[in-house]
Amino acid sequence: MRFYRILISAAIAALSGLGLNAVKPIETGVNEYIALLEATGRQMFAFDVSEFSDSARTVMIELREYAGDTLAAKTVKFPVKSVEYRDVDDMIMSGFDADDFEDADKGIFRTLKQINVGFSCAPGDSLATIVIDIPEVMTAPVVRKLRPVTNEEGKPQYFYAPFACMDFGDAKSGVFTPLAVLASGWFDPKINRLRACGNGNSVTKESPHYFVVGISVKNRQR
Repeated sequence: MRFYRILISAAIAALSGLGLNAVKPIETGVNEYIALLEATGRQMFAFDVSEFSDSARTVMIELREYAGDTLAAKTVKFPVKSVEYRDVDDMIMSGFDADDFEDADKGIFRTLKQINVGFSCAPGDSLATIVIDIPEVMTAPVVRKLRPVTNEEGKPQYFYAPFACMDFGDAKSGVFTPLAVLASGWFDPKINRLRACGNGNSVTKESPHYFVVGISVKNRQR
């Protein structure tokens, strides 16, 4: 016990020699929280969709689940469009005036500008929460079961990673365009371990189980 007291005293003396202002707390910023969230399996991707913000088109957000190349579950769809005055109940809109509208001349209350896709899946979790977020419109969390893969020790392990898709191409009318992917890792015998690397466009070629969030755009009758 006396030995430990000597060590503690020595440590305090060493810190005192640095001066009272050697270490001081600073305000925690956004970057620190991002590091915490990502380390605990949480990631958010943001996408600019303002090109489709005119009121004549509907953006259909889709959540698809695949086992290899096979669609493994029913697709979940969220239709989103710019909100026009006539799309909202008169009783709700009665409390708003022209200053509350994004474009009062066109009768548009809000236009679709951004889609956020978030994944919450801590290492070892058997469930994932997939969040579809439309700022000022809606936030929809969807919980899905994950599938284990066999690791280098021959034991089942949950090992998933989120990826953003980089090559969007042209978002043509009615064509599904992937935005982000939550993909299971796979066992690579070359390195004798699980891996999940690449991007949202390439990882699906190797992953045995994955979720894709994307959009399709279509014109609608006005």
